[in-house]
Amino acid sequence: MTMKRTTKVKFLAVYLFFCGLVTIGEEVRAQTYPNQWNDWEKPLTEHADSIIRAGTSISQEEARKQVESNSGPVAVNLIEPSGKSLTKSELYEKVSSATVILTDACLCDNCDNLHIFPATGYLISKDGICVTNFHVVNFYLNRNSRYTPKAFVAHLHDGRTMAVKEILLASPEYDLAILKLDNPSGELPCLALGDEREIGDNVFIVSHPQGMYYTLSEGIVTGKMNEAFPAFDGKSTVHRDVMTISADFATGSSGAAIIDSIGNVIGTVSATRTLFHTGLPDKPVQMVVKTAIPVASLKHLIK
Repeated sequence: MTMKRTTKVKFLAVYLFFCGLVTIGEEVRAQTYPNQWNDWEKPLTEHADSIIRAGTSISQEEARKQVESNSGPVAVNLIEPSGKSLTKSELYEKVSSATVILTDACLCDNCDNLHIFPATGYLISKDGICVTNFHVVNFYLNRNSRYTPKAFVAHLHDGRTMAVKEILLASPEYDLAILKLDNPSGELPCLALGDEREIGDNVFIVSHPQGMYYTLSEGIVTGKMNEAFPAFDGKSTVHRDVMTISADFATGSSGAAIIDSIGNVIGTVSATRTLFHTGLPDKPVQMVVKTAIPVASLKHLIK
């Protein structure tokens, strides 16, 4: 009896030891707590400086010419939509890997440091086709005299930074832009374009609200409408189909993918609209409406 009990105890000890190794391995793979400057902005600006020196980014002048000669739709090697069910953690990892920090890198008259203005974009092909908002590109086209744009770059979740090589299409009508990244390093993680979703369906966003890089938010589709928006020329209005959603986003989230529960793109972050109570003297905020461009609008620009 004593021998059998000893053998069982030894077996249990070995079993728990190996379980401990598995647990340690899981802890190694656990999510970390990155620092905004050290882990994101510092490497981004350092890599952007290298891109400026190499001259691989599209210049502001070249970008303006390409936008002026817009033509579409654009040929893109899309991947097939996923039907696999994902946990929220798996969803976050999948979407983060294909989400970029998109920014122009500028110099100013007061210092020698590079200045960045982070927004969001997402990859839709393995060869480096990236989607963002037109208004994100428009900032690069029209950065004021205080800042001189030197490069337009995309920083990936895995730490790589790539120059924006070409603006394939920029659509003020849909507030969408399709970019080509300078990708010398093989296939990139990307997202598939899904189907339209209905009011009440779950949605997710991974974006960079005010420097909170790779933040996940969750909500639902709250409405669908066709609304008039001021045109970017400041002289007219355009009518655009939009979804409203309850998932949070803010400045810096522009151009992020709206994702369904299985990891497919169903829209693109666009803008927020604050509703005030105009009947009270201090006009308190009643609601912040978050608008997104449905995936059908993006598909209209792609062949």
